[in-house]
Amino acid sequence: MSVVVDTALVPAQERFDAWAEANLQVFEPIAVRPRAQRPFEGRIVRHELGPLQLLFLSADASAARRTAALIRLADPESVQIMLQVRGACGITQEDRSSLIRTGDLGSWHSSSPYIVESRAAFEMLIVTCPSMLLQRHADRVRRRTAQLIDGSSGVGCLVRHHLTALQELLDADACPADSRAPLGEGLFDLIRALYASDEPAKRTPRRSSEQLRAQIDGYIDVNLGDPELGRTKIAREHFISHSYLDRLFESGDGVSETIRTKRLDRVRCDLVDPGLGHEPVFTVATRWGFVSPSHFSRVFRGAFGQSPTAYREAALGRLDA
Repeated sequence: MSVVVDTALVPAQERFDAWAEANLQVFEPIAVRPRAQRPFEGRIVRHELGPLQLLFLSADASAARRTAALIRLADPESVQIMLQVRGACGITQEDRSSLIRTGDLGSWHSSSPYIVESRAAFEMLIVTCPSMLLQRHADRVRRRTAQLIDGSSGVGCLVRHHLTALQELLDADACPADSRAPLGEGLFDLIRALYASDEPAKRTPRRSSEQLRAQIDGYIDVNLGDPELGRTKIAREHFISHSYLDRLFESGDGVSETIRTKRLDRVRCDLVDPGLGHEPVFTVATRWGFVSPSHFSRVFRGAFGQSPTAYREAALGRLDA
């Protein structure tokens, strides 16, 4: 067993730097950031199994991002298959996004941008596999990254139990050195079986489309003042793809139109409020997420037939009459 990093052994002010450096030792170049302000806690244990490596990773809420620039810097051309041991992590890659909960599996690969993030402390087991070993299976595996694989039935259940038992064996140092490569071969065969078909086995969705749409509508209402609110942020925060998000809104206004309509309605209400009459018009607009005066004036006039200033003067004038 090789402990790559244990932040409990590092001074509090140096913990996250040690964590970020350790991630560069075991993964491809990634940008890591914490989601909490307290001293970071994390631990990585590595086991070598021939060309594969098995990692146990325990960490506070955090996000790992691999960008196109980092891919150009270096690409080991590897695939990571993960088992969520505790907590939940979101994986986003290409047009796919999934929330992987305890007991389920997911994956990502190093040759395309991705995000792996958790909003709370978590634990996972990760198998790192060179893409070249997958040969003709590589494309199939890459098409399936960032998709949830059910760990409660079928091959996913078998892989879950195998990884858990393998970790216990290796952590106890109960595995002779000359057995590690054959164990890696057996694990590799299970990975191939996991991705033998083009479609993952999925359990019944935990959230109906109606429930998710209602959740997203509430999220939009709460975050209207955020200038960054848009399709990308909503999809990322809810661990769904852009295409699925668009399907949720296809029966009415699209996502962007929904946000714009809600913002304009909030601005309109504030502009006709006598208690806010002292505030400049664009100050009101920025409170609800607008960042460009010209854009705001154009869309307001398009929605209400008047400039925001004229609309306010007319409304407040009627109240004074």
